[in-house]
Amino acid sequence: MEDNELFSAEITINEIVEPHDFCYQLENYIIPPERRIGNKLFNVVSFDNKIVRIGITSLGSVHKPILKLEALSTAPLRENDLKQLKKGINRWLGLSDDLKPFYDLVRDDSIMCAAIEMRYGAKDKANFSFFEALIGTVCAQNSQFKRVYSMMGNLCEHLGSKISINGYTYSAFPSISKCAACSIEELRACKVGYRGNYIKSIAQALEEGQIDLAKIEQMSYQQAKMNLLKLHGIGPYTADLCLILAFRRRDIFYLDSYVREALKQFYFKGKETSDDVLRDFVTERWPDYQAWAIAMLTTDTENLASRMGIPFRFKSGAKEHYEGASQEVVI
Repeated sequence: MEDNELFSAEITINEIVEPHDFCYQLENYIIPPERRIGNKLFNVVSFDNKIVRIGITSLGSVHKPILKLEALSTAPLRENDLKQLKKGINRWLGLSDDLKPFYDLVRDDSIMCAAIEMRYGAKDKANFSFFEALIGTVCAQNSQFKRVYSMMGNLCEHLGSKISINGYTYSAFPSISKCAACSIEELRACKVGYRGNYIKSIAQALEEGQIDLAKIEQMSYQQAKMNLLKLHGIGPYTADLCLILAFRRRDIFYLDSYVREALKQFYFKGKETSDDVLRDFVTERWPDYQAWAIAMLTTDTENLASRMGIPFRFKSGAKEHYEGASQEVVI
């Protein structure tokens, strides 16, 4: 693929609530269309008939965070485009999230304090688009992390819009309209299995306006979840995970086998514990910050467990990576 004619823009972003550890975001959960190259975190987004490769580097520190945005686009980026990009990056990287009230809440929790000491200033990333988050959570159903990375990468490579830079092709996550128009066979060629039916059905419902993802962001938790559950293939677990990854909801959480094991080992001495007890425990112990607390327990968990002298049989998938695309890249 020949290089696109490209238009560039650079912005310094210093409106960031500290602490903010960009290195954590650079090293964990690099799920396509994200890619890490050296000390840069890349993403590819498509909007207003433009395909934009975003490159983010740190110019500051955890306590004085400053980020540099370098954008290469297939069309000129106007002032409004740059504002839209900055807004998307803010949500993607959680630049406005204030961790300090959460840290204050857990100051007497030895497990949380140890996790915070290991990853001070760590903020989980959201997906850049609501649709990407929704499909990402569908891919996470009954899947190990490595397969989630693979399915998301395959969807980008096979169906996403492309931008070619220095002989290398970057792929965005496919659009709603693209997924709605695809055949089930085309989707399954991305090795998503039975999820192909869900992806197509969800895309068609969104394209037809049955649900407006942007409006869901403004809804209460129960309203938002009820709307997501209308989509074929979205159950309670997937809806909760989507609300966290798409809209940065911190006041909810989800239970899967990994989260259950972490809670049992760290707080219940490894004893079998019912889901109802686990839900009550999380809700009462970390009010308003359940998602953040669970994130602290489920990233690099094996090292946290080793540090605390607690057995843990699972391995975190935070540092998995997509192996489908070549890593030989000229920036």
